[in-house]
This record gives sequence, C-alpha cells and structure tokens, in this order.
Amino acid sequence: MRKNDLGFYELCAIGISTGGPQTLKKLMDLIPKEIDGSIIITQHMPAKYTKILAENLNRTSQIEVREGKNGMLLKKGTAYISPGSHHMKISGKYPNLKIKLDDSPPNNFCKPSVNEMYNSLANHIPEKTIGVLMTGMGNDGYEGMKKLKNKKAYLIAQNKESCLVYGMPSKVTNENIIKESLNVDDIANRITHLLGTKS
Repeated sequence: MRKNDLGFYELCAIGISTGGPQTLKKLMDLIPKEIDGSIIITQHMPAKYTKILAENLNRTSQIEVREGKNGMLLKKGTAYISPGSHHMKISGKYPNLKIKLDDSPPNNFCKPSVNEMYNSLANHIPEKTIGVLMTGMGNDGYEGMKKLKNKKAYLIAQNKESCLVYGMPSKVTNENIIKESLNVDDIANRITHLLGTKS
C-alpha cells in the first residue's frame, strides 16, 4: 500500500454470505462516523431479512446503514445493503452515483449477486473502488473481482482464520487477485485508511 492511498478511494463494495450478519456487525461497528466515502454491501439473504439487517446495523453502527432503493444517491458516511429481491448496481457518473436495482435472473445461482455489483463498479469508477470479499460459500464475487483487478481497484479478502466459511474469499486469494488477506478488524482499518475521514 502506498502512502498516497490515504483517502484516495471513494467507494467500498463488500460481498458476503454465510456468517455475514455477525461479521458485518463487527466490521461496521469499527467504521468511524467521519468516514469520507460510501459503502455498498451485497449480503446473500432473502428479501424480507435485508431490511431487518440494515435496521439492526443502523442501530449499532456509527455510520448510517440503509437498505438500498432504486435511484438513491450515494452519500458519504452511509452504507447501503442490497435488498434480497434484487441485484444492486451503480448508475450515473461520479460524483453523482446512484443505486440501480436490477430484477434480472440470478448470477451464479445468487440474487442478489456480488458479481453483479462488482461488474457494475468495473464500468463506473473502478480506480476509486475498494472491493472486499468476505465469509461465505461458493464463488460469487470471483468473476467480478477479476474485472475490478484489471481496472485497478483495490481488492481485499477476509482471511481464512476469521471466516466462518472460507469459500468466497479462498479462490481470489489463492489466485493472487487481491492485494491483501486480512481479518475483520484489519479490514475495517484498511477501509478507513483508504476512504479517509473528514477533518
């Protein structure tokens, strides 16, 4: 990591599945309210539970956590969770990026899909994007991370020791697609460093 990476990035995209709610709580509790960027999250979860997850995280996190809705403008200091019924993508041009919900079929058997989120970011501001792949079964996020890597995004995977299920992070780690493999505390610290904080 370069010294000038401090505050260079604008958006963090987190993909997560099995073990996600507990892991997300631990992660989000460590993100300071002064964070100078937006966070978007795709958690594999049925539709009726993602709103509850967002509400629960919002009660305990320093930053605001909301379930994403179509057309929402991304705000700094806010995290958005994909509703379980749709893929969550990004539309518009920086700095006016918006959430775009997509009701297309599952990707790699997943809806919402981490791949769909990452693929969308690869077409917008990949060089200003942090991609984080965390605990979960299967390979969702692998293809999307490969595209982000080719477009100079900063990529992180949760390490094996801190994962409930080391499926999704394992392939991107073993194939050296990521820059770093970290535990949850260190992921939070790295996100904070890379997005920066408001003075």
